[in-house]
Amino acid sequence: MRHLIIGIVATAAMTSSPIAVAEPLIGFEAQLGASVPQRDDDTNAGGLANSIELTLVAPAVAVAVAYRATDQISVGARVGATRLQLEYERYSSGGRFDFERYQLIPLDVSLIVRYEEGRTWVAPWLGWRFTRVVASRGERYDGKIVGSVSHEPVEWTSSSFSAGVVGGYKVWSRGHQHLGPFLEISGGQREHGGGKFSESAPRAAVTLGLTLQR
Repeated sequence: MRHLIIGIVATAAMTSSPIAVAEPLIGFEAQLGASVPQRDDDTNAGGLANSIELTLVAPAVAVAVAYRATDQISVGARVGATRLQLEYERYSSGGRFDFERYQLIPLDVSLIVRYEEGRTWVAPWLGWRFTRVVASRGERYDGKIVGSVSHEPVEWTSSSFSAGVVGGYKVWSRGHQHLGPFLEISGGQREHGGGKFSESAPRAAVTLGLTLQR
């Protein structure tokens, strides 16, 4: 009889589900992806440019730290950034074109709320956007730059409202570490300052990439 009881207990132990590992109260998340900025089609720098070129796909990174309020909800802070280029070109004379080029790094500092259900999660965020601007001007003839290119000092735009929502799926998990794809849709108000770029800088973007959580 004693051997029978021991056998039943051993069988139950082998067939029972493993104990779930409790997630830490403070979580960290890092994202790396590719962002596709969206610009208004009817924007033309106030009619001052013959053409406007914007980066088609830009690298994007983000990090977040959050406090786990419940098993499903976390609240924290997030910082996200991307890098893109915006260029205006307008006809001058004699086949020459004047161009203005802006290297932009929009930086979003925000609060984030994250909701998890199994392996799926979604996190809206709300914050402020600061944009680092490096401007240069020059002249182009037959597609080639002629003469010298003037560079202006680095400038930061004044802050503007920004918001977004990001969601993903945990494909791989080990202990407290999770890895999987994410999709983000974000946008913000028009930037202020920084030259004509503010009139056609992208207000929205779609980002796809991988996220690591722990």
